[in-house]
Amino acid sequence: MMTVIYDGSFEGWLTSVFEIYEYKYNEVHIIKEQYYRTSLIDKLHNVYTCEEKAQRVWKGFKQKFSPRLLQHLYHAWLSEQKGIEDVMFYYIKSSFTKRKAVGLSVSDGHLTTIQQLVKQVHREVYRVKSHVRFQQTADNLPYTFIDPAFNVLPLIVGYLKEKYEAHNWLVYDTFRKYGMYYDLQTVEMVQLAFADNPEDPGIIIQQEQETAYQKLWQKYFQSANVKARENITLHIQPMQSKYWKYLLEKKNFM
Repeated sequence: MMTVIYDGSFEGWLTSVFEIYEYKYNEVHIIKEQYYRTSLIDKLHNVYTCEEKAQRVWKGFKQKFSPRLLQHLYHAWLSEQKGIEDVMFYYIKSSFTKRKAVGLSVSDGHLTTIQQLVKQVHREVYRVKSHVRFQQTADNLPYTFIDPAFNVLPLIVGYLKEKYEAHNWLVYDTFRKYGMYYDLQTVEMVQLAFADNPEDPGIIIQQEQETAYQKLWQKYFQSANVKARENITLHIQPMQSKYWKYLLEKKNFM
């Protein structure tokens, strides 16, 4: 078996598919370079992302697969689940043996795995959209931190751009260490240099007015909350506790 190592980008995975066919490898294992552990018995093929190769593969996919299936492939890849690269590749490989265009209705074990992951990713998209709360920096930049279970930031950008189109903003994934910045015209990927803890309030200095608003909102929530009737189980039902750290009104429950 050939172990194919790529840089972790979707274009890198597409390039991997191109080179697997180019070099006529039969049995392969595709893995991100950050997860590969050196082994003396592995046969290795290192992939260097090539935009031209990636585009050629994607063009071929468009001719073979329905638009919705292509979307599902990308969303499944965003799940970052162990082995998803192999599941996607072997599904594609088996699909290209069929003459007709392939859609989601085709029964296939690999496709079932893909669809299950897509459902999980879409649920996470909904949850992240629900708990996004912007704060204000000293230079009036609205920002928020997230660390979702899956790499859903690319899937919520369109929603944020439409909802907050009149403001520039920054959404940063603290786990994957990248963010999206909107400047009222375009959205760009950014990476920030934090000292140790990216959630340290001292790293992004807030306006005094913003801090006052936060304290006022917390006091309102505390006054509206009846301690004698506090039910943590009920609090968790609509939103899991792992999301509470992004809600000002929930911080006292953590």
